[in-house]
Parts: sequence; C-alpha cells; structure tokens
Amino acid sequence: RDGEKETPMIRWAVLAKEVNKVRFDCLSQFMTSSGIENELTYVSANSETFADELQRCQNEFDQIRIGPPFGEIACEHHEMITSTMMTLKSADSLVKQENHWWLRSSSFHGIQEFLNRRGESVDLSGALLVVGSGAAARIACAAFVKLGFRQVSIASAFDEQGRAMIEDFKRFYFDVTFNFVPKDELVLLPGIYSVIINTTPYIKSNELLPELYFFNFLMRPGLVCDLSMIPPVTPLLQEAEAIQIPTLGGYQFASCSDLVWVNWITGKKLSVDKYMAQLKPALDAASSEED
Repeated sequence: RDGEKETPMIRWAVLAKEVNKVRFDCLSQFMTSSGIENELTYVSANSETFADELQRCQNEFDQIRIGPPFGEIACEHHEMITSTMMTLKSADSLVKQENHWWLRSSSFHGIQEFLNRRGESVDLSGALLVVGSGAAARIACAAFVKLGFRQVSIASAFDEQGRAMIEDFKRFYFDVTFNFVPKDELVLLPGIYSVIINTTPYIKSNELLPELYFFNFLMRPGLVCDLSMIPPVTPLLQEAEAIQIPTLGGYQFASCSDLVWVNWITGKKLSVDKYMAQLKPALDAASSEED
C-alpha cells in the first residue's frame, strides 16, 4: 500500500537434530498472514557437523533458530555473547542485527513476558522445582529466578549434569539457594514448592514423570508448568487440572517466545492470542496422528 514501507523477505532456518516442525511451520504461516514474507528451511545436524552447519547457515540465511540439542553447544561456537547468555549458557536463536550475529534466548524472555502478561499469581515465598537439567531447564530456571524465587531445587536423572547446572547458577545468583534432587528422592520432597516446571520430554522412557503425578510436594493452589508441546496438554497437566491445580503448557510459553523473536528481527509486535489460537490446534492434530 502507498506510504507503507515494504517488509523484505526473511529467509530463516531452524538448525536442529530433531525439530518440532509443526510449531515452526505454524510460525512461518502466521508471519506470512501478518504481512511478514518469509521462507523457512530446516537444517539437520549432529554434534560433529553442528559447527560447520552453523557457519553455513550464517552465510545463507537472514536469521537462525537453534533447536535441540544444540542450545548449550551453540554458546561454545560463538564469540558475541551477552551477559545474559553467559549466565544461561543456552541459546535458541542467532539473531543478525546490523551485520553482527548475536546469540539470544527468546524462550528466556518469552517465559518472563508470558508470566507478566498473564499476571499469574505466583507465591514467591514457596520454592521452585525444576525438573530436568538441559538447555530448557537452564532457561526456565533463570526466568523464574528473575521473577523472584529464592529457593530452587533441580531434579534430574543425570546427577552430574544437574549438579553442574547448580554450580554454574551459584556463580551468578548469590542470593538464591539451590538444591539438587536425585530422581529416587522426588517422592520424598516436602510440600514447600509453589511452582513446578517440567522441562523433560513426554516419552515412555522418562522415569521422572511418574514420580511427579502425586503432587505431594506442591503447596496449594500452586502452579504446574510443562514445556512439552506434543501433546499440548500433557498427562502431567491433565493430572494437575483434575485436582484443580492451575497449569501452563509449553505451547503457551512457546507462543510468546516465538513472537518475542519476531519482534527482534522485524520490530513488529504480533498478537500472542491469535498465534496461540493457531498453534494449539496444529499441535493437537499432530498429537492425534502420533497416537
């Protein structure tokens, strides 16, 4: 239209070993319907080829999203790291601004923005339980600590990785008490937690999930969050809702995170509610196909 500045085509890639194509296909379509012309490409890599593929993507694409399991590895292959990224040690985006590439985490900012936007009443006097110790756990933990939690427990099936995460965080959060919980001690936790956030995948081999369904460690009413997106309402969330515990799903956090990223690369603020209304049915359909 006359007087409007035409938005240039954005060629972007998702670099991952395994990727949620439903999510990013939906994002690409939503951007197009919002007047942001874009072209999405999926690039597969493993730990041996990641560095080369990352460099190739920087040469060929305008913007890059980084998927599992490369959130932490990416920080080892890039020099332009902000103080926030030094703390997180996990990225989900490589954003090009003024001819420079910056590692960033839209998930970290998206979780904070979603909680602020929803105005969730979170009892900060209780403790936070983070389940998992990978890239998603680092981001979720940092976002909730930023919200104001001062007592945090990390539960992980991988003791060494969980304890290493805690040691990293202790270097940056001096006024927060961190505690490691081995998987066989989950059922023994006291009822001091006002929020639990699961960052582990919804798969049959996940031994941590069955230990969470009793919610004996949760203060009421509490808040249960699950970052898994397929299905969008996981059994963990279903069990919580059945006994009237408030819940937040991964697709809700992802919706806000994706549009944080869109704002970074275009300057446009799109409607989270409209995007979420498209993303959840797409994830529901994908979940039905898997069943």
